[in-house]
Amino acid sequence: MGNESDKSNEFSILISTCKAYQDVMINWVLLYNKFNVHLDYNVYVITDGYIENLPSYINQIVYDSADWQARLRYALDSIPSKYLFLFLEDYFFKTSVDKDKLNLLTTFIRSNDINYCRMTNIPRQNLCSDNGIISTVDFSKRHAVNLQLAVWNKIFLQSLLSSGSAWALEDKFNKISVPFEMVNKFAVDSNNIIPLTNGIIKGKVDLKVNDYYEKEHGFKLEYVDRRSLTPSDYLLIYFKSKGRYIRNKKIRIFLKKFFGFLGVGFVTKD
Repeated sequence: MGNESDKSNEFSILISTCKAYQDVMINWVLLYNKFNVHLDYNVYVITDGYIENLPSYINQIVYDSADWQARLRYALDSIPSKYLFLFLEDYFFKTSVDKDKLNLLTTFIRSNDINYCRMTNIPRQNLCSDNGIISTVDFSKRHAVNLQLAVWNKIFLQSLLSSGSAWALEDKFNKISVPFEMVNKFAVDSNNIIPLTNGIIKGKVDLKVNDYYEKEHGFKLEYVDRRSLTPSDYLLIYFKSKGRYIRNKKIRIFLKKFFGFLGVGFVTKD
């Protein structure tokens, strides 16, 4: 570390990555620069090994552990901010960020002492808000709290961490029991202020995302020795995405076991 600027420490950006995803992280930075996302926050990366060729404005926090949650906990202990924009390195910026709306959002988070503000409408829910920005999280939805882009109160996130993978942490989120009086501390941004796309799925390149950047913005993303999704991969992803809408639990479990034999991983068994 050591590159922290005099920017406000109330909010920071933290990207979770690892040495094996160095080429992906380089593309994340490329898009951060291409779309002039640069926000008035310090930027940190938590990684299990030093990543070469990152710009000097990114503060690398290196913790040599295969335990994803342990790395994240180490990073949080090292960052002074109260709130964190937590990114995964394989979610890429699709276009520029609406900084005016972002300022409104951070003001709302600060004023209401929000624990968690999801910045995607995944899982999908009806969005309604008085101020045009914020809706309350619908806890009837599975994965209502998840690791896609969100703003976290650091202390709240620290309280959820133990050990294990990111997926184990998401599974734990499903078991959160939120008292009624605390529901208004969990929010959803309804304006897609930071548009993202999942460029890497299961470690493989989504060529449709690469085509998007080439057609819409005139540049290509480059990777090092990374395979691309195959037609069979896309088929399995399609069936996996549709499976969340199957209400019959026995059928859902059967299908998960079946696709598990084909190599598809799931966060939960049911």
